[in-house]
Amino acid sequence: MRKTVVILMLVSAGIASCAKKAQPPVAQGPPALQPVERLEPIEPVAIGPPGPRPLAPEPVAPEPVPAVPVKGTADQAEAPPEITTKPAQLVTHTIAKNDTLWSLARRYLGDPKRWPEIQKANPGLEPRKLQVGQTIKIPVE
Repeated sequence: MRKTVVILMLVSAGIASCAKKAQPPVAQGPPALQPVERLEPIEPVAIGPPGPRPLAPEPVAPEPVPAVPVKGTADQAEAPPEITTKPAQLVTHTIAKNDTLWSLARRYLGDPKRWPEIQKANPGLEPRKLQVGQTIKIPVE
């Protein structure tokens, strides 16, 4: 019976404390405004040289492009040198086990992404069907 009384007292104390917490807070108005001192105006200060400033930088005129003389005209003293590309040398390679165009391009051309150059030098070559002992040409610079 003592236990029941103690439990009832604790429960009633808990309910009473909850009832106090459940009350809504009292609404307060906005804080009171404080008077502000009157400030004196500041005189403006000029920064930079007097006078108007340009809004944007002045545009720069593009450099003139020299005229290219047309062949057969009197203005042409000498023909410009012709640009010639040196043809690539072809090296032969015999396919070994585990050779791919990717690995051959890395070995001979220095960049594995250049494997299509090897395929172009060998018309009819199937990149996925290389045979051990097959001879192919590799363009080397």
